Formats: sequence, C-alpha cells, structure tokens
Amino acid sequence: MTTFGPGFERATIIAHIEGIGVGESFLRVIGTFASTGQYSSFLLINAMLCFALLFSTEKKREWLIFGGCTVFNFLALLATGSRAGLLVLWVQVFAFGVLCHRARRTLVVGALVGLSLFYGFKWMGEPVIARYESLSNLEMIRHRTTETTVEMFFDILEEYPLGRGLGTASTASRHLVGEDSSGWSLVENYPSKLQMEVGILGVLLFYLFQVALSFQWLRRWLTPLDGHTFDLVAPLTAYCLTQFITVSLFGSLDSPPGVVFLWALIGIVARLFASSNAIRRALAEHPKRLRLYAKHSISI
Repeated sequence: MTTFGPGFERATIIAHIEGIGVGESFLRVIGTFASTGQYSSFLLINAMLCFALLFSTEKKREWLIFGGCTVFNFLALLATGSRAGLLVLWVQVFAFGVLCHRARRTLVVGALVGLSLFYGFKWMGEPVIARYESLSNLEMIRHRTTETTVEMFFDILEEYPLGRGLGTASTASRHLVGEDSSGWSLVENYPSKLQMEVGILGVLLFYLFQVALSFQWLRRWLTPLDGHTFDLVAPLTAYCLTQFITVSLFGSLDSPPGVVFLWALIGIVARLFASSNAIRRALAEHPKRLRLYAKHSISI
C-alpha cells in the first residue's frame, strides 16, 4: 500500500500516538477505502445494520450469526485506529439505548460493545491502546473539534458571507485549478464547507432542515410503529440522528460512504413507516384479517 504514495503511508502506518515514537505505531487497516476515516464510517453504518438484524430476528441461529458479525465489526473498527469513529460509536450506542423500549436488549448491546472493545484492546496490544488512550486528552479533542470548526467557520464567513459557489470547498476541486492551487482551500468540517459554498443563508436553511427532520422523525415516524418494525428502525434512527448531531457539526457529512448510506437509510425508514401504517389501516378495516395476521405472526 505504501508504494502507492506517501499519503498511503501516512494513512496506514503512522498512528500519530502522542508521546510515543513512530516505532511504536501499528498498521492501520483501511479496507478498500482511501483512508481509515472512510473505512471507520463504513463500519459505523455496519454496526447499526447489525443491531437492526440482531434485534429483528427471533431465530437463535441467526441471532448468533448477527452477534458474531457485530463483534467482528467492532474489532475491525479498533484496527482502523480511528479515534473519532470510536467516539461516534459510543454516541450511536447511547442514542440506540435511549430509543430502545426494551431494557434487556439495551443491556445486550452495552455488553456486546463493552466486551468486544475490552478483549479487542487486550488482543491488539499496547500501540493500539496508546492510540485510543489519547482520547483522555480533552484539550486535544476540543482543539480538533470545537475550536477548529468555530475558527475556520468564522474566517470563511468573514471572507465569503454569501458563499463562493458550489464545489469550491470540495476535495475534488483541487484537480480543477491545475498547477495553481491558490484558488482552492482545504475545508475539513461541514459547517465551514457549507459556508464556503452556499453562504450563511444556506447554512441556516440546511441546519433548520436537519432539526425539522429530526423532530418529525421522533414525533411521527417512531411512535406508531409495531414492535417488530421498531426493532428494525431504532438502530437506523440512532445512526442517522448521530450523523446529524456529531458528523454534520465536526466532520464532513458528504464524505463517502456515509453520503450514500445516510440519505438512503432516511428513505428506508420513511418507507417502513408508510408500509407499517398501510398494514395497520388494512387490518383495522378487516377484523377477520387481523385475527389471521396475528395467528400467522405467532406461528412465525
């Protein structure tokens, strides 16, 4: 991988462990992606999809298979060395615990995550532990999240209050400016990217849309769902809301593969809600069909 260029060496070998030399680093797994950040984003999606499958099945064999996939997914996340990915995972698990109506299943989720991380750290060794121990440095976290985001956002707001145009903050835009890169700026968080491209009005409208969608989701999409559908929807909801709360403020919401899965999962949840409503109305109009449906569900 490192023969592809120095960027891949930086992404896969150097873990940037504070206070520890490069010799104490480890191979950071990037999967089929260009960076550990993109791979960890894919694994965060997988984590909630595994939970959705795990808690929507009643068959013991399938439960064991999905449980094994969940544990393997957590171990792969540790192997990426992505500290942001681990933090977002905990936020996702917390959001799922709040949404889930079943205390026993919430405890199962916490146990799976806790045991996977504990034995994963023990198995992978000191360099990996040292990498994630740096999360205890609150000054580093604050500098790389709130301070960097706020400082960059207001700098761009001052220079381009109405934005500079679509695509000007995109990573791919550097390929369009040729050898002269003076017209291209690297923007590493989503609020600053929005400000650079669509201006302060676009920023306000986008985050108002996010808030409205979240309230609509929690007020209307979750409350009328039957138990089986809710078990499928709750983890997907936890993923999407976590992306809105964390990634859209301190990361890049349009980075692959999250840019594809986020809006796809929003559409899937909306469709499940519509289908659940249609089934409930049909059963209410035909009581005999309701009895047959209940009997069939029990047999399944």
